[in-house]
Amino acid sequence: MKLANEVIEFLKNNVENSEVKLTNFPGKGAHNHLGLLIVSNVFEGKNTLARHQLIMDLLSGYLKDKLHAVILKTLTKKEYEELYE
Repeated sequence: MKLANEVIEFLKNNVENSEVKLTNFPGKGAHNHLGLLIVSNVFEGKNTLARHQLIMDLLSGYLKDKLHAVILKTLTKKEYEELYE
């Protein structure tokens, strides 16, 4: 869980006005696989591929050494409200 918390804090600090939530954290040794929900208006006007590329570029250092796989859900604040509130 330490790596997950580290990645969440990293993204919160590097994606403007974002909320980051852990959506998947497999147990039993698979702690290098994470599912993340990232909500930020920085995604406004970007398609899914561009959104994911932005996040994957930020996480490149983690993907080299610490993370094996990341599942992303990237939404603007309006999209999040429409889906979940």
